[in-house]
Amino acid sequence: MLGVYKRYPFPVPFRTKFFNVIRYFFTYPVLERFLVAQLAGGNSKWWPKFIPPVYFYQHGSVRKAKRDTILYDLDISKLIDHSLYFFSIQDKAWTNLFKVIKPEFYIVDAGANIGFLSMNLAKLCPQGFIYSFEPDSENFGYLQRNKNNNHFTNIHLFKTALGEKTGKAELYKMYDNNPGANRILSSQPNQNIASETIEIAVLDEFKKNGAIKKINLLKIDVEGFEPFVLKGAKEIIETWRPILFIELAEVNLRQQGYTARKLIELVESFNYSVEDARTMQPIDRDFDNHHTDILCFPKSDNSI
Repeated sequence: MLGVYKRYPFPVPFRTKFFNVIRYFFTYPVLERFLVAQLAGGNSKWWPKFIPPVYFYQHGSVRKAKRDTILYDLDISKLIDHSLYFFSIQDKAWTNLFKVIKPEFYIVDAGANIGFLSMNLAKLCPQGFIYSFEPDSENFGYLQRNKNNNHFTNIHLFKTALGEKTGKAELYKMYDNNPGANRILSSQPNQNIASETIEIAVLDEFKKNGAIKKINLLKIDVEGFEPFVLKGAKEIIETWRPILFIELAEVNLRQQGYTARKLIELVESFNYSVEDARTMQPIDRDFDNHHTDILCFPKSDNSI
């Protein structure tokens, strides 16, 4: 058991380690299934305290699980899979996002990961369509599996990143337990980090060649690369005026030579209002440590 802390990149407090002794028993299949059943029932505030942490699981600890009628293949050694499996995936921003979705929406999911949002959006948009972009090979494999598990016919998958220019880039895999943090970096990191060469496409090109017919919502969560996705979608934003749902993370943006304020100003330059997706209040452009999502709505005047 003590060996799990060696492969986890962050310090674990002694108090957590003490209670982890109890949590470890719930990694045994019978007790794990019992715990999941209790969590599914939602009958007690205590059961979540027994959830084994993500670093207790070896890579490839795959479980099949149905959540909100959607069937997933989940590797619970990964953060989002683990949260989904143990019913701890909660985000006020996503709740507010779902409220603006209409059944006929056409949506781009840039940074689809294993497809949690793509699958939920496909369910919410039976008369619409989801275009899911995910460059990481392992994530994309799970994205395919999860689409096939549910026989969705209104999702199209693209194994590519999106950016301002077409080409290739290195996708750095920052943390083994969190492939959602994989990212393109402006310079090679000093430490030895695994990477994968990926393709970058420009979203406007999909409009020009007819692969994408329209977009009502553009969701972008690409670990600091968001400004370049937006710049590569300028024609789409000008023409179709989609709602924008974008991760706003100061630390990630600074790795690209950007800031949250500059990203907000870029969105505003398209004549959009910008709201914090968790509070639905106007975003504070002067705050210097944003880590949230923004919901951006086109203003009535369509001029850019």
